[in-house]
Amino acid sequence: DLWRLDIDPAAVCEAYGAALQAAAAKIDRTRSDYIGVAIDLERQLPNIKWLAAARCDIGEAVAFLETRVRAVSDSPRLTGFADTLASIRQAR
Repeated sequence: DLWRLDIDPAAVCEAYGAALQAAAAKIDRTRSDYIGVAIDLERQLPNIKWLAAARCDIGEAVAFLETRVRAVSDSPRLTGFADTLASIRQAR
């Protein structure tokens, strides 16, 4: 819940993008927990939206996450998550 804290988005932007991309790389069918990883990252949507609204350059990480989620999507929930990521990315 970064967006709830008194933090300058610019101060965490680069580190958050790198961490998001590293976490997204774990969404891989070769891992037994890939769906759990995707669902855990879905909980990051408020932070992603907050950073995107603050014009943080996390578009590459969000696009990578969207691609990874779509690659493993087997439910409307994950498809919806990927669609939300796409809308955040396209709104920039």
